[in-house]
Amino acid sequence: MSLKLLFTLGLYVVQADAHFEQTSSSLTAKALELIQKNEKSKALKLLEQAFDKTQDPVELREISALILEASPLNYSKRDSYLKYLIKYFSDSDEAWSWYKELGDRAFEAGKASEAEDWYLRSLPLAKDRNLVRYKLAWVQWNLKNRVSALTGFLEVILSIEPSLQAQLVKEIPRLWWEIGPIPADQFEKIAALPDNLLSPLMNNLLEKSQLNREPTPSDSALLTQVRDDGRTKIYFLKAIHLNTLFPKTPCFLFYSLLTPDDSYSPENLLACMKSSKKPSASLLLSFLERYSGEPNEKLEWARAELLVDQKRISEACIKSLQITDLAKRSKAFLHYISQLVMQLSQKELRDISQITGNEPFEILMKTVPNPFLLERLQAIDPQVWITYEENSFNGRTPTKNFFLKKGGWISQRTDLMADERVAQLAEIFQKLLVNPAKGPETNLKKDYEKLKNLSETTLPSTFSSTFKKEYDAWLSSMDSCIGGLSQAPSEWQAIARPVFHEEIKKNALSLISQIDATTLDPELASLGKSFEQKKEELKAELQKKYLDKK
Repeated sequence: MSLKLLFTLGLYVVQADAHFEQTSSSLTAKALELIQKNEKSKALKLLEQAFDKTQDPVELREISALILEASPLNYSKRDSYLKYLIKYFSDSDEAWSWYKELGDRAFEAGKASEAEDWYLRSLPLAKDRNLVRYKLAWVQWNLKNRVSALTGFLEVILSIEPSLQAQLVKEIPRLWWEIGPIPADQFEKIAALPDNLLSPLMNNLLEKSQLNREPTPSDSALLTQVRDDGRTKIYFLKAIHLNTLFPKTPCFLFYSLLTPDDSYSPENLLACMKSSKKPSASLLLSFLERYSGEPNEKLEWARAELLVDQKRISEACIKSLQITDLAKRSKAFLHYISQLVMQLSQKELRDISQITGNEPFEILMKTVPNPFLLERLQAIDPQVWITYEENSFNGRTPTKNFFLKKGGWISQRTDLMADERVAQLAEIFQKLLVNPAKGPETNLKKDYEKLKNLSETTLPSTFSSTFKKEYDAWLSSMDSCIGGLSQAPSEWQAIARPVFHEEIKKNALSLISQIDATTLDPELASLGKSFEQKKEELKAELQKKYLDKK
């Protein structure tokens, strides 16, 4: 209990002892005792009776003050007693608090203009002027004078008690969103607040205020104001990374508030790309090209899609293939890139492979094998990609198609000596002959084996009709094998022709050697000169027909 109340209690107790009837003094004394026991409702009834019984100004003032102390705020006659005190005791040191309470009561009743009048009358007398100014600022807000309200809040925020400061830290952001961009002097005051106030205030502004609606031009202007100040921009960027600024309208930021040099949330940009209101592909690409955060597959995929939308498939392929740690990307992403690469022309693919090298393509092939892409790469660099395919069998026997492919490549190699090329083709040809298909492939195998056997044939040592018959049969068999070669599939011919040529060469040389060794029957010795001439003619024919051909 206050000293003033104790003094008053003593005064009325003395007076009550002197008068035994229910006087204003005795009633007040009993009320004071009840107030001391916190039985204020009982005390209030006694004080009302005491007020009616006295005409003494001093008593009336004291009783009225006690009534205010005993009555609840919703006491129906409280306004009357406050106004009574103000009317007759306006010179009291407590008058400012009576004015203030009348202002509070009018404010709570929704009578903002009346509240403003009471607060203004309280202000010159107030012991706590900042509190009254705080109240006046709230009145301005209710009167829709938002800028004036913000001015009032900013004037007192550093001087009022912490609980009220905490309240303003929550309310100023709400008021700020209502106003939009605020006058420069007000913004400067906010930006100059100490960190313990500025930080929660800005967080409330950017993370919790009005974020579930569509942004307006006013919102854009407000956020631009925040973005352009060095001290408040850090909170702006933080809100962007938390993805709390108008999350339902993510493209809003990229249209007007961010530049490609600003840091932003990858999720924000990805959400914008999925929006029906997304900016142009060129604008989004300008952000993606300057992205400086951690590698992000979703952004890399988005960049590729934007480039494809702009018909820049080659560029999409190059940028995707040049991604650092491409091997760590998902199978789905690498499959997407592989499909993009397949849309390139052969010239474009060749040019890109020269820019990126073979490693990115090896990553694609290992993760998402694509035989069609492999064939195209083999056409560009067979030495690398045919070897790659051969190694991919990992100890297993390569397929027939692979042997045909490898043989076709070797047949065209100009970096090999002729003997080395033929030897490699012969090795491949032998592997192909292990399991030839019925028809031309099987016939080719038979013809090859026939040629090999023919080279081991021995003609009669003496020139005769038998010699000529066997000689002609040999040539006929060779020609038949050569004719059969022309019936084989073209990919087989590329491998078999050099191998057949070697066997035909062996046959022709064997024939020449045996012709040289052939003798004439002694009974025909007189024909020796023409016989030697005939042998030379036969050898020349063999040379021209079978050996001089490339």
